[in-house]
Amino acid sequence: MDDNDNTEEGKQLNEGELKSAILEFIKNDKVGPVIENSLKNSVKLKGEMITVELTNPVEVDGIEKIKADLLTFIRKKFQNKAIQLQHQVNIEKAAERPYTPKEKFEAMLKENPILGKLRDTFGLDTDY
Repeated sequence: MDDNDNTEEGKQLNEGELKSAILEFIKNDKVGPVIENSLKNSVKLKGEMITVELTNPVEVDGIEKIKADLLTFIRKKFQNKAIQLQHQVNIEKAAERPYTPKEKFEAMLKENPILGKLRDTFGLDTDY
């Protein structure tokens, strides 16, 4: 019997499958938009430890509310009771997160410079 992708406890985690499981949880469990964003963008995996990196203390309450349900969902999905979930607040990362429409557009512009050309060509107003 070949169990390369199973641990003694159950199925081994990998980032791709974890992200899919988190998206499924978000879709089924209706978490708030702030927590949804954190779960989509700030989850790190090391072994069987899942860390959600938060950017402000306000997000901690939201994560605490769903932590048990999320952990139960992931453990059941991967049939692995050894999976752990923790969160940490990274204030430095908060400065990187865009909040205003202008900051969001400038962040998108760094990722995809063609947006600047579209804005200029069509005379779009990004400061609404």
